Amino acid sequence: KEDAPLNSLNRYFPSSTDLLCRWHFNKNIVKNTRDKYFELGEEYVDRNNVRKNRRHELWISFWDSWESILNSKSQEEYEEKIRNLRACKF
Repeated sequence: KEDAPLNSLNRYFPSSTDLLCRWHFNKNIVKNTRDKYFELGEEYVDRNNVRKNRRHELWISFWDSWESILNSKSQEEYEEKIRNLRACKF
């Protein structure tokens, strides 16, 4: 992690707002959620004879919700999507 650029920003532009890089933010979400909460679980065969994994499907659902949050067009939409995500039982 590079702290020097952020330290310089804070020193020379103390009233500036830090923006997080979406790529780094997403990497952190993957690191801290996928393996911890969505490790591979039991497999099953769907009605089309396709092998699937329940935990993987939950991970995809979570990730889609997360992407939707990042693509919010307003503060209100963002807050609603956060509430909806928190209410989910993944």
